[in-house]
This record gives sequence, structure tokens and C-alpha cells, in this order.
Amino acid sequence: MTTNSTALDIVSPGQVLHAVTVERDGEPDECTLYPRGTSRLERMSTWITAAEGSFVDPRTVR
Repeated sequence: MTTNSTALDIVSPGQVLHAVTVERDGEPDECTLYPRGTSRLERMSTWITAAEGSFVDPRTVR
């Protein structure tokens, strides 16, 4: 299992999301997004996770 982490500057003006990608052997990779700068307690209610295969390229849906 490998974990990668990146910051994304999307959502609403002034809000930055943090992205954590987990590469899992034999299972779909997962990416979890949550607002940067939140406490552990706040993160428990402000995160979203998507599995590989559920992502789309935004250029294809515009």
C-alpha cells in the first residue's frame, strides 16, 4: 500500500483541499479529499473518498 498526498486549490474561493491517494495492491486505489487546515475532529465530517474507476476527467464532461 502506498500513500501520496497533494494539495488542490479548488472547491470555493479561498478554500484549499488536501488530497490523499492510497494505492492498494489487488484493489482499486482510493483518493480522499478534505479541507486543508481542519482538525482531526472536523475532518471526520468533512471528507469524501472515491475509489479508482469513479473519477472522470473534467475536460470530458464540460
